[in-house]
Amino acid sequence: MNNFDVTIGLVGAGDLPEARHFYVECGYGGGVDESDKVIAAHDADGSMIALVRLCSHERFTVLRGMQVRRRFQRRGVGARLLRHCLTFLENTTAFCLPYRYLIPFYGTAGFVLAETSRLPAFLRDRLALYSSSGLETVAMERESRASAISQ
Repeated sequence: MNNFDVTIGLVGAGDLPEARHFYVECGYGGGVDESDKVIAAHDADGSMIALVRLCSHERFTVLRGMQVRRRFQRRGVGARLLRHCLTFLENTTAFCLPYRYLIPFYGTAGFVLAETSRLPAFLRDRLALYSSSGLETVAMERESRASAISQ
């Protein structure tokens, strides 16, 4: 499955231009904000091969922009990147709006389908925009470990 070295870690402020360029190359239009926690995977040569953003809000985090270079897809890179994100999601409720076919992928990290009524307003609006654009996306939620324990 994955017979190559991959290093995963946070992207520093000095490397944000490279992250933005990576997203442009992948055709992702979401960009990168200075306040985002950006996590990247690099191959043995140091080339960026995958990227994801964690966008923090008052009481939750949104996982956005999971992109893996095409030649590295289906080789476990995205799964490793997603597992790395879990460290930052333990004490916060998290949402994502993935394509429908990725439900099992995000499910491996504890995300479940979310009722639209549970979404923050801006995510409801974004989901509606995606749907009206013909994208088959769904809302998913991962409860914080702290709130799951207290219930």
